[in-house]
Amino acid sequence: MKIKRFNSLLLVAFAIVLLAGLVQTVPAQFPIKIPKLPKPTPTPAVTVPTDNGGGIPNNGKVPTAAGQTDVARLPGYPDASLAAPVVDATSIRFLPRTIPNSYPTPNGEKNYDVWSWTPRLQFIVRGPLEAGSVVSFEFTNPNGSPWLAEDCPNGEAEKYGGTEFYCGNDIDEHKGLLQTGVFGFKIKLVNELQGKNTVLYAGRVKIDKWVYNPANNPKAAKNFEYYAVSDWKLPTAYLYVPKTPSYDDHGPLVVQFWFRGASQTVANLTGYLFYQGKQVASTLTDGGANRVTEPYSEQASRDSENEYYARDFWFDALVFDNNRSANTQNLGFPIYKNPGEYEVKVLQNGKLARVAKFTVEGGRIVDSRFAADNRLGTTRYLIPAQIVGTQDGPWNRTGWASEVFYGNALNGFPAP
Repeated sequence: MKIKRFNSLLLVAFAIVLLAGLVQTVPAQFPIKIPKLPKPTPTPAVTVPTDNGGGIPNNGKVPTAAGQTDVARLPGYPDASLAAPVVDATSIRFLPRTIPNSYPTPNGEKNYDVWSWTPRLQFIVRGPLEAGSVVSFEFTNPNGSPWLAEDCPNGEAEKYGGTEFYCGNDIDEHKGLLQTGVFGFKIKLVNELQGKNTVLYAGRVKIDKWVYNPANNPKAAKNFEYYAVSDWKLPTAYLYVPKTPSYDDHGPLVVQFWFRGASQTVANLTGYLFYQGKQVASTLTDGGANRVTEPYSEQASRDSENEYYARDFWFDALVFDNNRSANTQNLGFPIYKNPGEYEVKVLQNGKLARVAKFTVEGGRIVDSRFAADNRLGTTRYLIPAQIVGTQDGPWNRTGWASEVFYGNALNGFPAP
């Protein structure tokens, strides 16, 4: 009996050892594939702005819906996200070059009694310009036939981010025209290295003329001065903050308006800023200076009522202030602290000439989106300007819709 029990125990032990060996060898012979768990999709982090006392957050971002973030741009600051060059449509200025003679035939003698013109224009290109890029412009006659095409000299670095071009200064006077009317134009970018030939901007400009004959000389009856009709600029205004080293941590409000008239009449301009019906800022300093500047103009070589002047009004009001030191606290009214509607009023020669409005919400000026949505190539905020009085002289209100931005529709913008 003992032998049988011992044998039984041996069999049980052997079975246990055999089973253990099988368990160890099975995984090596028949690998089991365990499905991998999908990697978790990271949730976009919400960037919470840290504010050093009102104005623009230090990290330059503001939270939006669904945890996304968007760069908080100041009006007028360069757009570093531009991947391709664009023409700033608000910077285009036409300055027809009046030639004090004309050529009845291309190879004929000069006629000094009849004056002609050639096109000349200025504009800013924003965004990257690759090596080998050449900017040029083309003009067509009112009937659509080609007139001329010219390369622009190399552009100059512009202080608000971009490259400014001055084109048409050296066009052969034999190409001058007597004709006026609506001319088509294109601003082009050609790059032989990259194989590019791109139209950056296209439109049409109306050219008119007046007679310069102060002595009423019969021979001077056709001494024409030529100019581009830019009445459409009068009902527009722009809000921006200057981007200069002087304003790294705070920024004053600057509002730009256009005026029409001779240089002596477009003078004595003063701006006032109102909030809740009370004046809170102006362009006048405590020392009596008036901070109104002329960034550019559209004027001929001889003064007339057919000239256009842009004027920048610098207010003692802060759009943002990341410093909050005693120095900046005394620089002006803190717009970023006071939400609501603001009104800008301009006196010209002591009379009301312009009125414009804007709104502040959440410490920032509300962007009207007129410039952004119409792809004008600027980060400045475009707002309507009300023209008050008659100091601009007669101007074309009815043609505004067809002439605004050189025939490019300005969607959403209220007509004057």
